[in-house]
Amino acid sequence: MKKIVLLTALGAFVYSFVSSYPVAFGLCKNIAVWSSGTEYCRDGSIFSESLGQLVGFLSLSLLFLSLVTYWMKEQVFRAWWNFARKWVVIIIATTFFFEYMGGGGGYLGMGQDFLFLVLGIFYTIMIVGSILKIEKTYLKTK
Repeated sequence: MKKIVLLTALGAFVYSFVSSYPVAFGLCKNIAVWSSGTEYCRDGSIFSESLGQLVGFLSLSLLFLSLVTYWMKEQVFRAWWNFARKWVVIIIATTFFFEYMGGGGGYLGMGQDFLFLVLGIFYTIMIVGSILKIEKTYLKTK
């Protein structure tokens, strides 16, 4: 299970990196050039920008935490993974809810600021909670 989580997080991080630089990887439908000479995707790329960002933040935190637990006992990894996977689902569901709820004006007229606030709180809970869960289980199994 450790290898699966680690490789999935690594693959998701690579996806996020590639989707962030679609011109460099030749993934644009139509390339245009700014007056400064910078190329960009005129019609967008084959990747969703918001999906790439969501995957990037999640994969980076999961990659770091799975690397921390990779060399620890299986019990430590399982305790962390049981905690983290619930928060991953909550973060994904929250992002999709706010991004695709329609109207185009953001939530209560606050645009993306409210989404970033909520996601910031959820990411903080996931990362701090994960570190505490790893530490507690590690000390218990030591």
